[in-house]
Amino acid sequence: MVIDVLWFCKKKRIYIAISSFSLQSEQFSMAPYPALRLLIIVILGILGGVNFPFSLKGWLLCSALSLAVLLGSLLYEIFKHKGATPVFLSALSYTLFVFFSFAACGTFQINCLP
Repeated sequence: MVIDVLWFCKKKRIYIAISSFSLQSEQFSMAPYPALRLLIIVILGILGGVNFPFSLKGWLLCSALSLAVLLGSLLYEIFKHKGATPVFLSALSYTLFVFFSFAACGTFQINCLP
């Protein structure tokens, strides 16, 4: 529901003018907020590394695997895919790479530092 309300205040009198009233469903999209999306993935990665019982070598192995998939999908985009949008696999592997990297960082800081 969208209601545009204009307030006019003259000499202690308040006038309210309703300019438009329409019943619409407004949708929230994360597309305009790339930094917020990245921040959420980073926070989830740190929390996963701290709370999930997985070794540092495992997190680093997953991070290296997702980096290899990311580089492979980016090479595919350069040479074969000529579309305007990125390949879904590159976006997913980038997200997993960031998650696994920060999970490894969280595990290292909790388990390996004095």
